[in-house]
Amino acid sequence: MKTYLQMDGHTLVEYVEKKEYDLLAQERADFGALVDKQERELQNVVTRMEDVSIHKLEDLFLEHATDWTQGLENVRTRLIQAAKGEQP
Repeated sequence: MKTYLQMDGHTLVEYVEKKEYDLLAQERADFGALVDKQERELQNVVTRMEDVSIHKLEDLFLEHATDWTQGLENVRTRLIQAAKGEQP
């Protein structure tokens, strides 16, 4: 990046070429748009997980009431499916 130093009264000011400044501004805007998109997708994932009813999770857990590990694995699997937008 080409920068130029210049005195402005008693202050040293750094200038950047306009085309490089415009490129940086565009890259910043693109990055901001990407972050916004990722934030929306993450919110959608959370919403899909929240939509799985507690009764469904309880049923999945109790399918193997004597084996807590398997019951928890059933719940985990269902929440992962919901996060991915998959149906069981």
